[in-house]
Amino acid sequence: MADAPARFEWHPQAKLSWRGREVPRPTGMAPAMTPLTVRLAHALNCGGPFLLSDDPELLQVTEGAAHGTFFTLTGGTTGAPKVIRRSCASWIASFEVNARLFDCEVIDQVAVLGDLSHSLAQYGTVEALHLGLDVHVLEGMPAPAQWRQLMNLNVSIIYGTPSQLHLLSKAGRGGQNEMVRLILCGGGPLSDATLAMVEEAFPAALVRAFYGAAETSFISMTRYDTPPGSVGPAYPGATIEIRNADGTKTDGAGEVWVKSPYLSDGYANGAEGGKRDGAGFASAGEIGWLDDEGNLFLEGRADRRFTVADHSLQPEYLETALNALSEVKGSAVLPVSDGARGHRPVVIVEAAEDTELLPRIRDCCVRALGQWAVPKDIHFIEKLPRLTSGKLDLKTLARQFGEDG
Repeated sequence: MADAPARFEWHPQAKLSWRGREVPRPTGMAPAMTPLTVRLAHALNCGGPFLLSDDPELLQVTEGAAHGTFFTLTGGTTGAPKVIRRSCASWIASFEVNARLFDCEVIDQVAVLGDLSHSLAQYGTVEALHLGLDVHVLEGMPAPAQWRQLMNLNVSIIYGTPSQLHLLSKAGRGGQNEMVRLILCGGGPLSDATLAMVEEAFPAALVRAFYGAAETSFISMTRYDTPPGSVGPAYPGATIEIRNADGTKTDGAGEVWVKSPYLSDGYANGAEGGKRDGAGFASAGEIGWLDDEGNLFLEGRADRRFTVADHSLQPEYLETALNALSEVKGSAVLPVSDGARGHRPVVIVEAAEDTELLPRIRDCCVRALGQWAVPKDIHFIEKLPRLTSGKLDLKTLARQFGEDG
């Protein structure tokens, strides 16, 4: 008789709280439209397949799904979120790795900053409960309130995105929290400026940024010796390959592929995408390269790259350069079709409208990539639209300023 598939266990010693209130262990299934944290509690208690979403159409994917299976959502940066099918075993494998890497003990108190519809927040919550750690879901609370809760609850481990950690550190208003010992950051690149803020606010914390996606889970993680600009070497148990467009391996820049026990089982709602090969590797959808020590460096999403006058432009590279300007709080670079050049870049900056800043933005583009990358159109915006994950909402930006605008 085959062994039953692995499933998540809510450890008897672990407690779950939402916005400062304990969520009791329930019986039965949660009513529709209750908070996602409550629905997760019901799902873990019942042990069946689940998806944390308010969309009735998406929830249909759980019908008839096998035990030991659950579903998460992609970030939806460039379109509607896709439903991802996963085995519980794919997450449990990394729970055990993290427990060893970071000496997790039952005395640890875990805080999750984001909404549980986002896979990072959901992962941190389920990991804690499975390992026997108390977890506090602080989504929906203003950053100053989150800061106070960390102190009141004696939190020792935090899961958050770069934007969430930026807001949290800023909310400390120069104060310091010396109880947090570990901060795990995912969901986007952790800038040097944000890292400095986090280290100042949490002086006793080990900060580890990891790279991955909802489809792949962990791919790499930074270490004490990770060089600047890198997302670290392969996460334990993961194998990274860099491939050319024809699938052959390359020592230079190319598409990032990964093989690991943490991969998902693909998309569940008929969505296309997610390249796989016969050897168990999946494409991460990013362009990157490995140094001689195996550290991974990312250049950006493969599906965001576009051509300008026979030059290949990776928007994230230019965005990083623009974000280093003191007046710019954030930026986005989008393509617009151009009959002569193929495309031309459009730049949107989160900054106060300032004609004196325009030449500095153009000069920044020249220094980053060359004269060919200088945008004709530069737009100022009070606040860039973002998803719950903290990533840019590129679909909305495209409607306003890009190809669809």
